[in-house]
Amino acid sequence: MAMKDITSKKTTKDLIIDAAFSFFAENLQPNGFSLSALAEKVGITKPAIYRHFKNKNDIFVEMYRRFIGSLSSILKKIMSASDYNTGKIMSKEPFAEVIAFFAENTSYINYMIAMMISRDDFEVEIVKELERQGINNISGFKYKDCVKGCVSVECADDYIRGIFCGITIFMFSKVRKERLDAGNSAADSSEFSDKLVDFIFYGLKGTLKNPDMLKSLDISEERKRELDRICFIDDGILPEKNKIFQAFANVVRKYRFSGITIERIADELNMAKSSLYEYFDNKNQMIRTLTLRELSLLSVITKENSVEAADFIEYIYITLRTEFYYFMKRPEVIIVFAWILAGSMDNSILNEMEGLDAPNKESFESPDLGFELTADNFIHWIGSLPVSLVLQGYAHNISNDDLDKGLDTIFKYILFGIQPA
Repeated sequence: MAMKDITSKKTTKDLIIDAAFSFFAENLQPNGFSLSALAEKVGITKPAIYRHFKNKNDIFVEMYRRFIGSLSSILKKIMSASDYNTGKIMSKEPFAEVIAFFAENTSYINYMIAMMISRDDFEVEIVKELERQGINNISGFKYKDCVKGCVSVECADDYIRGIFCGITIFMFSKVRKERLDAGNSAADSSEFSDKLVDFIFYGLKGTLKNPDMLKSLDISEERKRELDRICFIDDGILPEKNKIFQAFANVVRKYRFSGITIERIADELNMAKSSLYEYFDNKNQMIRTLTLRELSLLSVITKENSVEAADFIEYIYITLRTEFYYFMKRPEVIIVFAWILAGSMDNSILNEMEGLDAPNKESFESPDLGFELTADNFIHWIGSLPVSLVLQGYAHNISNDDLDKGLDTIFKYILFGIQPA
């Protein structure tokens, strides 16, 4: 049964916060709604909002309180059902309840992502607040004091598992919502959560029935080394980095996505803003064109490497490894790709990339999540995992060796699930 964060009898204040969160289901802009639009969505006048909140910032403070309260309740449930020494979750019920909650409240996921891509300190703030509530070392995180405040990763293994679970819940919850929004059928949140928790716990081996899909689950270490050599990206095969894209990436690092302007990109290039308009009509066209160019390069390399795949399982491994090596060589592309996968840009850009022809794609059997999951949906999920791994690895100074091992762990999770033997 899905967890409820508010009672059935909602006050006007509750409805205002509900509506504020709903805007994040539509986009990931941190300040992506006006008070007028908020009032219209609630069905009240704009002055009526001021009876409950002083200003827009006051609304964001209340949103944060609700988000932290819900997150704290969720994590406490998981902790109560987990063996601290082994990391094994003793009961699936609390975990399924978490999934059901986010399936019913996808705007909470988008809210968290929007805050993290717009604020450097948001992750630190969350970890500190959870520690104040007695929730420590969640997914390998630990807050430590430094000049600006930072979050360290105390246990890389726990953190990798957290990345896998979080991205899996987010991506498949998003696909389910897109199906429902399009008028297609999908299991209710309770059934969906039960099925997804089985997939997360037991992987492909524990949830698929097609023997052709399962026959090569145990790729030998020798074969992995062979595939690693195929996937490794040498500097010599990559074209020179685009200077405008580099400037764009530098602006993102300095100002986050909410601070991207043509003026700042031009300043990074030490050129006049008007000069950029010789190449692009506007900011959105520039971002789209430059991003598509970079991602198409990755697509071509992945497609060339995937020719060596003997079956769909090897294709998964090649996709993970190729993306991993690519992002290690071009870290400036990571945050842009993550932004697209999160839904901040027009997702059709992914469809414009040169198609990836996975072996036996036509006979792909998807995990049963209570709705039709296409091979492309599954491949997009696979592609999001190394993006998140490398992105968070750079953010928390995880060593390259630990990231490399983490990728192998993620591959094992895909095949066999997160539960230790």
